[in-house]
Amino acid sequence: MSSGFFRYCIPPPEDLEEEIVYAPYWRFRGMSFSLSQQGLKHRVIDTSFPATGYDFLPPSLGLRPQTQKLKFMSPEIKGKFLKQKIPFKQIFSNIKAEEKTSAEQIENPSVFLQSFIGETTSLIYAPFYLKDYRFHDAILKSPVQTESDNKPRSVPLEKTQNWNRSFQPTLCPLCGWDLNGEKESCILICNNCHSAWKASPSGFKKVRFEVIQIQGDNILYVPFWKMQTNVDELQLHTYADLARFANIPKAANRAWEKEKLYFWSPAFKVAPKLFLRLSKQLTLSHFMEKGQNKPEKTELHFFPVTLPAAEAAQSIRITLARLVTHKKNVYPMLPDLKINVRGSSLIYLPFIVRTNEVVQHHLKFSINKNALKFGKNI
Repeated sequence: MSSGFFRYCIPPPEDLEEEIVYAPYWRFRGMSFSLSQQGLKHRVIDTSFPATGYDFLPPSLGLRPQTQKLKFMSPEIKGKFLKQKIPFKQIFSNIKAEEKTSAEQIENPSVFLQSFIGETTSLIYAPFYLKDYRFHDAILKSPVQTESDNKPRSVPLEKTQNWNRSFQPTLCPLCGWDLNGEKESCILICNNCHSAWKASPSGFKKVRFEVIQIQGDNILYVPFWKMQTNVDELQLHTYADLARFANIPKAANRAWEKEKLYFWSPAFKVAPKLFLRLSKQLTLSHFMEKGQNKPEKTELHFFPVTLPAAEAAQSIRITLARLVTHKKNVYPMLPDLKINVRGSSLIYLPFIVRTNEVVQHHLKFSINKNALKFGKNI
């Protein structure tokens, strides 16, 4: 566990004899969505910004956070550290401004809504060393090349930092059994008492979940958030309301008028285009299969949950933008729309594993295996 965000460092070469000076950079990763009258633009962001404000350091880390092996910061790491001076709040303002500028092209003159989903913030310390009054890149072992000719003369250096992390034993709070989950999971499963848990600073908290189990082998259970939702301003309270809102080409059904409205979202990170498709497809599907929280088989293969429920709730606004038919009227309303999520459940849907894809057993849509793998790095 860490308070707020994790701190990492890029290890310098082992044969380097110079004293290392670590410079902090903010790293921001996530899915970006920008909505204008012309449609929805989206992309994956993985960017970095200096947290010191010094112009004699590189303006970003480039691809290094993706290509270099990162280590958690700890008091045992030797070297000196430049002091973090720029708060992430200021950096985030820059990110939003850049995304808005990128979206406001001639064909998209006005951006109504910006949203970041599944974002991760961290502080990465990059290794440098001082030589001849210049900062040198410890990885390339060469002087830093920047647009500024300024040379560092007096910078605040700190010898030690107390950046300890806290750990929680992954034991089920109910039965003491080992909890299962991959390293990137934000939800852990107990296969003994069939419970699900999320970590918090005060300990593990129980999460409602269901598994829609099917017979057979080679089954992957993929997690989705199912959120009971009301949107009063758009008169969205039932599935019938949604059918009218999205102009679903299905025969009207009186029973829909009494059925609660649920929005769905993947409980895992994937590329934005696929995220939108899965959210829309499941929300419109009227999927009514009931699951259970005590599966008949205990050794099930669960795909990790990497998107918390709070992040999934933020996606409802974007899903609405994808569903609406009267875009001109609704798009300007979306930023200030009050969306009431009355409850959410974690639902594991069964997918049959094929050579290059997994196929949902009930609805028959597929997800490429590489797309699932790519999402773990967002």
